[in-house]
Amino acid sequence: LLSTPSFKIYTDSNSPLLTPLHFPLTVITFLLNTTITIFFAKHTNRVMRTRRDHISEAVVSMNNQVVKNLQFQSWISSVGMVTPFLFWSLSMLLNIVAA
Repeated sequence: LLSTPSFKIYTDSNSPLLTPLHFPLTVITFLLNTTITIFFAKHTNRVMRTRRDHISEAVVSMNNQVVKNLQFQSWISSVGMVTPFLFWSLSMLLNIVAA
């Protein structure tokens, strides 16, 4: 299998849904992850703003750091999902062109 290109291993007969669903599932996963992360970051900011009178400045700064970490984690997750897809697409294109 290592010497056979992936576009010859996964064909429409043995994997009929791979080609039409690969890109939509990648996009859906990316959008879902990004939306959930943005929601939790904004919700956390909203909660902390309403409670600012009752909590210490240390908790506020700690929360701001958590929000920054969430945004960075979202960026890493997005890059981590898109990079293999781009690499896969490029290798498929090069394999098809070379074949």
